[in-house]
Amino acid sequence: MASNRWGWIVPDGLWEITRPLLPPPRLRPQGGGTANIDDEAVFAAIVYVLVSGCAWRALPPCFGISKSTAHRRFSGCGAACISGSSTGSPAAVFSI
Repeated sequence: MASNRWGWIVPDGLWEITRPLLPPPRLRPQGGGTANIDDEAVFAAIVYVLVSGCAWRALPPCFGISKSTAHRRFSGCGAACISGSSTGSPAAVFSI
C-alpha cells in the first residue's frame, strides 16, 4: 500500500493486485451524500479477519469501519472470489 498505513496486515504486493479490481469512487451529480469508505481500510479489515480468524464482531476499531460494513463487503464477493466464480466481482462489491 502506498501509504503503508496497513502494511502490518496487507503486503504491498497484495494491495497492488487488488487496487485495479476496485471501481473508482462514485460521484453524486447532485453532491452531498455520505462520504466514500476507504477501500484500503475495508480490504485491510477483511484480510485481518481472514488471517487472524477472529469473529467479525471482534474487529478492532483501528480500521475505522464498522464490522457490518466489513462483513457486507466480504460476504458480497468473498466466497465467490475465493471459489473463482465470476458472479461476485470485487468491483461490484466495493461499489455497494
